[in-house]
Amino acid sequence: APNGTASVMLSARQFRPFSSPTSALRNVRRYRLNPDAMRQPQLSSQETRLQESGDNIAVALQSIRESGTIKNVVDPMAKIVPGLQDIFVDQVGRFLALKFRQMQEEGSVPEFNATEMSEGALRALGIIVATHQMERDELLIIEEPEVSIHVGAANLLFDILKEASSRGAVLLTTHSADLLDAARDEEILVCEYSRGATRIGPLARAQRELVREGLFSVAELMRSEPLRIEGADSATVTVEATDE
Repeated sequence: APNGTASVMLSARQFRPFSSPTSALRNVRRYRLNPDAMRQPQLSSQETRLQESGDNIAVALQSIRESGTIKNVVDPMAKIVPGLQDIFVDQVGRFLALKFRQMQEEGSVPEFNATEMSEGALRALGIIVATHQMERDELLIIEEPEVSIHVGAANLLFDILKEASSRGAVLLTTHSADLLDAARDEEILVCEYSRGATRIGPLARAQRELVREGLFSVAELMRSEPLRIEGADSATVTVEATDE
């Protein structure tokens, strides 16, 4: 990002109070999903929580199906993958393979292996599974959820992640101006790297006011100048009047 500034979005009312006065974040789960690892057959395991790279996605999906809640994964995925009917797991010996059923134009519903699914679809699946498995008072960190995912799907995933933040806290790191537009300005933290140190803080008041007054969207502001932390040196944004 320009001038060493990257955007960080916090979807948890900036670490609002949790379920009771004595509760706190019990666990931190971080995800840097690797679609190549998610495509591979996976050894059956007792570890059903999705791992950082997503390399046990088949094990996690099998557990969700056995719990009777697979619809909560398939339904949002069907909004991202047209014609998706089901996601299931085939077992071959000790290995589990992820499979998809997707309706075609002629009406057939063939099965597809994970190797035939796009990176964006697999990353979206990993994010949905991670939020589905999120426990109360956890911190869920998702790095760059927009990678390989079209803008419409990224906004849908943002809504899913925001709903999950009602159970704990969700922190998204992103360089996507479009994804930032899905957040309220008070949900955005700015990350600035300078002289070997990283500072994080709320979006500068002057920039928040430009957004709230309708002069810029967050995306337009980000494209015109670096987002700034409150209290940092300000830059001037000029709004030129045009003749009607």
